[in-house]
Amino acid sequence: MTDVKSSPPLRVLVSDELGQVKVVDVAAQYATAARSATWGTVSAARAITSLASLPGDGTRPDALLVGHADGEVSCLQGLNGEAAAPLQPAASGSGEGVRSVHLVPGSGEPTVVTVSAGGCVRGFARQPDDGAWAEAWRWQAACKEVECSGVDPTGRLLAVGGRGCELRLHALADGGVAFAGRGGKPSRVGLVDRPWNTALAFLPPSPAPAGEEEPAGARLVVGTGHHRVRLYDTAAGRRPQLDVGWGEAKITALASEPSGARCWVANGQGQIAVLELPSGLVVGGIKGAAGSVKALTLHPTLPILASAGLDRTLRLHHTASRKLLAKVFLKSQLTGAAFAAAPPPQPEAPTLPLPASGGPGLPSSAALAHAVQEPASEPEEARPAAKRPKLIMPSIKKKPRKGTGPSSSASLGKKRVVVRA
Repeated sequence: MTDVKSSPPLRVLVSDELGQVKVVDVAAQYATAARSATWGTVSAARAITSLASLPGDGTRPDALLVGHADGEVSCLQGLNGEAAAPLQPAASGSGEGVRSVHLVPGSGEPTVVTVSAGGCVRGFARQPDDGAWAEAWRWQAACKEVECSGVDPTGRLLAVGGRGCELRLHALADGGVAFAGRGGKPSRVGLVDRPWNTALAFLPPSPAPAGEEEPAGARLVVGTGHHRVRLYDTAAGRRPQLDVGWGEAKITALASEPSGARCWVANGQGQIAVLELPSGLVVGGIKGAAGSVKALTLHPTLPILASAGLDRTLRLHHTASRKLLAKVFLKSQLTGAAFAAAPPPQPEAPTLPLPASGGPGLPSSAALAHAVQEPASEPEEARPAAKRPKLIMPSIKKKPRKGTGPSSSASLGKKRVVVRA
C-alpha cells in the first residue's frame, strides 16, 4: 500500500455534459487540487459519453480518446488538449451516439474499439505512414439498446449489455457470440426481472487448468437497473455465480481492483461501496456524493479511486482506508474521469541580486538592509514604568427597596380626614 505522504503529483481528466474536458492537477501529497485548464467548446449536442487514455511511447506523447453523443470520436493530446491524429467518426451517417471507447493492446499499435448506442461496433487502426486512424472492421452486436460494454484483459472478447437483452460476449475478430449469459433465477412466484444491464467490469480470468496455458474462462461483474450485482464466470455456466441486491437504485458504475478480490460499485442515489468477491459482502463504503455517480476510475498503479457524477464534484479516495484525499467542484454535471500523466514540473524563476550601489532614485542594498533592520531594544532599567490606567466605574442609581419610600405602606396606611361644614 502506497503511503499518502509519498504520493507523486497527479492529473485527472474529467468530462461533462457540455462537451468539455476539464483538467484537474493534484499536487504532491495531495496538498492542493484545482482545475488548471478546460478543453473544448460548450455544446450540449456534443456531450461526452466516454473517455479512454492512450499511453504514449518514445515517438508519440500521451493522448486522450473522447467519445461524443453526436457519434464522433476525437483524439486530444494529454498535455495541452490540442488535436492529435484525426479519428474517423464512429457512427458516420447513422446518427447514433458513441456509448463507449476502449483500447485493445496488441503486439504493435493498439486498436481503438467504439460501441454505439445501437450496437454498432467499429475497430480503428493507426496508419503507419501518416499516423491517422482508419476504420479496419465493423460488425453489429446482438443488443439494440447498448448501455454498457467492456473488453476483457486478454483483448479477445467484447462484453455488451443493455436494456432488453441479456449479457453477450462477442469475439472481436469476427463478432461471433462466444458466451450468452442468462439472468437470475425466478422468484418464488415465478417472476423474472426484465433484462437491463447498466454497468460491467472485467475481473482477472479464471486460473488455467493443470497442463494448459489458456485461462479457463472470463470473469466479469455486471450491474443491473434493478439494483442487482451479478458475477459471471464463463467456465462455470450461463447463470451468474453471484446475484445480490445492493441499494435501491440502478447500478451506474463499476470498477474492479487488479487483484480481482474486490469491486467498487455506485448507483443513482450517490452511494458508493466496495464488495468482496466472490462472497458479495459489503466491506466498506464512501459518503459525500449528492447525486448519481456516473464514473468510477481506479489509478493503474496507485491505490486511488476517482468518482464523478451529477453533483459536479470530482473526489479522490484512498482505496484501503477510504479516506478523502482531494475534492474539486467543477460547475457542470460530470460524465467520466480518466487518469493521465502529470505535467513536468516548471523550473523556478531565478532571483536577481540587488545592486551594490543604487541607481538614480534607487537606494542601495546596504541602505535597504539598514532600513529593514529592527531598532535596538532598550534595557529593562531604562524603560519608564507604565502607568496603570484608572478605571472609572459608571454611577449606578440604586432603586429604593419596597416599603421604604414615600409610597410605602406606612404612608399609604394613613386615612385622610375630610371636614364638612
